[in-house]
Amino acid sequence: MRYRKFTKCLTYDEALAEFETVQAIDSEYPPLDMMLGYTNAKVGRREESLQKLDKFLALKNTQKGKAFGIALVHVGLCNIDEAFEWLEKAVENREFTIMLLDVMILLGDLHQDPRFAALRKKLGLSR
Repeated sequence: MRYRKFTKCLTYDEALAEFETVQAIDSEYPPLDMMLGYTNAKVGRREESLQKLDKFLALKNTQKGKAFGIALVHVGLCNIDEAFEWLEKAVENREFTIMLLDVMILLGDLHQDPRFAALRKKLGLSR
């Protein structure tokens, strides 16, 4: 899967090229908007990232799994307070994707924040 390639190459430009390839094949692949929103923000394409965020926000009440995606795009945009608000909602909604909290490298910017430890504890992940 191309997401794995992103975590291996770790250059945002390469990852963005991979995601755009996937988008050409399947533009409705759910995690794609989350990854494009995050990656566009990291390469300075703020408007494209905000478009993905708007798409998530429009769907937030209709599909599970969206709060985590919204949080990840906020991480990419460096909106840390908003990211934590949406991660809390993902926990409250019992979203499947919240299980990625401890292993998703893209959330590394949050690890030093005390709210991250509190989320981990809430999920029973504290060491």
